[in-house]
Amino acid sequence: AVKKSALTLQRENLLGMKLFAQASKIPVDSAQSQFLILHTFQNDGYISYNDGPCLILNGQLNIESLTYALKQVCVKHDALRTLFLDEKFISVQNDPQLKIEYIDISNSPNELEARLLSSRSVSLDVKKGPVLKATILKLKPEKFVLSMIANHILVDGISWDIILKDLIQSYNSPKSFTPGTGLQDYLRKEKNDQNKNINWWKNQLVELEKTTLNLKTDFQRPKVRSFRGAKILVELEPEMIEQISAYCKNMDLTITMFFFSVYALILKDQTSQNDFVIGVSGSGRGLDEYHVVGPFASVLPIRIHLEPGESNYDLLQKVRKTLSGAYDHQDIKFADLLGQIKFPRINNRSPLVETGINIDHVSLKSSFEGMSLEAYSAPISFSSYDLFLNISLGDKNYIECSFSTDLFKPETIEKLLSQFILLSQAFLGPQISSDKTAEIIA
Repeated sequence: AVKKSALTLQRENLLGMKLFAQASKIPVDSAQSQFLILHTFQNDGYISYNDGPCLILNGQLNIESLTYALKQVCVKHDALRTLFLDEKFISVQNDPQLKIEYIDISNSPNELEARLLSSRSVSLDVKKGPVLKATILKLKPEKFVLSMIANHILVDGISWDIILKDLIQSYNSPKSFTPGTGLQDYLRKEKNDQNKNINWWKNQLVELEKTTLNLKTDFQRPKVRSFRGAKILVELEPEMIEQISAYCKNMDLTITMFFFSVYALILKDQTSQNDFVIGVSGSGRGLDEYHVVGPFASVLPIRIHLEPGESNYDLLQKVRKTLSGAYDHQDIKFADLLGQIKFPRINNRSPLVETGINIDHVSLKSSFEGMSLEAYSAPISFSSYDLFLNISLGDKNYIECSFSTDLFKPETIEKLLSQFILLSQAFLGPQISSDKTAEIIA
């Protein structure tokens, strides 16, 4: 179906929504302040926190309608119209802070990876804008790739689910699009449990003797951290995920608890350490905040202490208790916690959290009218951690590891992912001892 011209719609009613009355100044929080420091003094580190979906669109795409929908989403969500006035204050603008690129590579489809890498490895200026960049790549008359990026300083992972849902709704039914909620109300909201939560985390991390990981690297760690990185992706068999899901249901575990435990044993084998920290993502949202686009998420530094000879069953129970407690106290900014805990800062290492794991549940149930959607794993050239595992479950199941190319060769990461899968399968069988990890993954 031919959609009504976006220009016609704009003439009828610019973007169809009344903007919220904007506060002239909103205080910057501690996490945003740290991102600004990266932006100013270590731009590669700032770029490493660019994030956003990459989608393959199969069918007849109305470029004008998609452009209009992108602008309408920016109008709905304050975070996509927010600029930093200085290091202390942000301000929500009236105009969408958006850049849209359209590139026809139908005559050279082999350029896709390079084009995506180039379009996503840019520094988005949060003081001047744009803060959201969308790139539309034409591969064939009825095949396109849509790449969107924003920096974590304004848009967290859950926000992208909201943005994509609203983008599809606006594209399909632009006149039925509803206004959003003002972000400033949430950014200003008092967090009454902050101090209590910080104390809980301080107790979790007390007497942590070593904050660094003794990873077996291929190259000597540089004196200054560069953030250069890449990622390796391996598909996971649906049958294995079904078995893990059934196992977790029977054991009253979440998928995150299961894979966290597996990764803990992999790291024990890699480092010969029994006491270390793995980062996981906390939503940082109350029940009334899952419709708001913004920078709510924060890294949760999960300390894991492995006992000699500990069985995988005992480890899973320990991780369940630890992660449950962490999520109960997730209303905290990682930057605030670092300010409270006096760990030594090392120039060539990430503070406290050098590796992490995340589980994404991706299911593209809705789609742009006349098209089908599928997720695409875009390449990266920067990594904010030495190692980071992201496991995507849903329409497709895969595990990808982003890594520092200053430290690791691709073949080392491929081996690590192979070991991770082997150990995951071993967890499903009879109980195993943590001391036997090396034999299982050999």
